[in-house]
Amino acid sequence: MATTTPLSVSKLKSSPNSQNQIALVWRQFRRHRLAVGGLVVLCTLFFAAIFADVISPYDPNRVNPQYAQGYPKPPSGAHWLGTDELGRDSFSRALAGARVSLSVGFVAVGISIALGIVIGATAGFYGGRIDNWITRVIDIFLSVPTFFLILTVNAYLPPSIYNIMVVIGLFGWMAVARLVRAQFLALKEKEFIIAAHSVGVPGMRLVTRHLLPNAFAPVIVAATLAIPGAILTESALSFLGLGVLPPQASWGSMLENAQGWLTTAWWMWVPPGALISLTVLAFNFVGDGLRDALDPFLRR
Repeated sequence: MATTTPLSVSKLKSSPNSQNQIALVWRQFRRHRLAVGGLVVLCTLFFAAIFADVISPYDPNRVNPQYAQGYPKPPSGAHWLGTDELGRDSFSRALAGARVSLSVGFVAVGISIALGIVIGATAGFYGGRIDNWITRVIDIFLSVPTFFLILTVNAYLPPSIYNIMVVIGLFGWMAVARLVRAQFLALKEKEFIIAAHSVGVPGMRLVTRHLLPNAFAPVIVAATLAIPGAILTESALSFLGLGVLPPQASWGSMLENAQGWLTTAWWMWVPPGALISLTVLAFNFVGDGLRDALDPFLRR
């Protein structure tokens, strides 16, 4: 009986069926209405973050004490989401915060995905004693509360958006490493990998052209689901005063600034809180849709 083998990326690029595969994934993704809605929300947020300087009616860091007079002003025609006690426009600061949060999410997860792929691929490909040592290291990192570890390391570094990206990325690779390791261990038992190995395909080529491309689908889903965690971590650090430096705006720093006005100025904490929740929810919906679309068993 004929057996089917997964296609590597190189084969997909040269295969006339590659476009059909992409269309099939997109068709399956569109069936998940919440995922499509989440994608629309994320595209809107990306557009707003990229063109924040053009869309913002005011400089997000410009203070206007004469207008505010030490008290947050409610939404009005001049300030759609009101101002804080310094007279800074909340709508402009929310747009600037979107740029910070999305940048942290993508850069930090990019770092963690790169580390996780390298470490997990090394463990899964070589196996044996190397796999045992790497697995023990992963278990040690997983046993430590990640947020408190990030909090401790970040406390010794000067507050900076770049430091936050690196620190979150350096301590978020464990789940991806375990996922890639498991995928490699399973793929090594497949006929097409055994055949490639038997004809003398070099190890690096076997990893880059056969193993890694066929293990990449769950990594994409994991990355999509990890971005909300990075955004929440950045918001929490900024809320604690260990995030971006003032007066630079972020959603977490806006929430920290609103602590003293929770009962008297709802417009200071509702917009950043709603944006954090909406962004995290949208990423989770998109991740669920990608998981269903990329899973061949669910497409049958």
